[in-house]
Amino acid sequence: MPTSFFATQFAVVEEDDVLMTAFGAPASEGDGQYLTLQLCLNPTAQDVELCQDGPYLEYCTQAWSWYGEVEMFELFHDRVVATMSPRAAQCMGNDGIIEVDFDLSAAQFAELRVALERTFQGEPLLVVR
Repeated sequence: MPTSFFATQFAVVEEDDVLMTAFGAPASEGDGQYLTLQLCLNPTAQDVELCQDGPYLEYCTQAWSWYGEVEMFELFHDRVVATMSPRAAQCMGNDGIIEVDFDLSAAQFAELRVALERTFQGEPLLVVR
C-alpha cells in the first residue's frame, strides 16, 4: 500500500546552486507531511565521489531520505508516484511507493514538469503519463 498524502502546498525553488521541488501538507497539530526532491546544479568532485550528484528525495524526515534510491518517478496530471528501491522500501517498512496527490493550475503543472525534467536530467527514471 503506498505511503501517500494530498499536497496543499507546492514550490519550485532554485538557489545556491540547488533546484528543489517540494510538496507539503501542513498538520493542524504536530508535523505535517512533505516530499522534496533536490538536485545540486554544480556538483563538486566530492559530491560525485560520494554519489551525491544526482536526485535526492526526502519524505517527511531525513530518516527517509536518499540519493540514488528512486527506481521510477511518475508524473500524472493530478499526482506524482515515486517507486523506491528495495533498500529504501525496507527502511520505510512498506512497499516503497510514495504517492502525492495535488490540484495544480496549468502554470504550476508546467513548472513542475520542467523542474522534474531538470531534476532527473533526461534519465529514464522520470515517466510522464
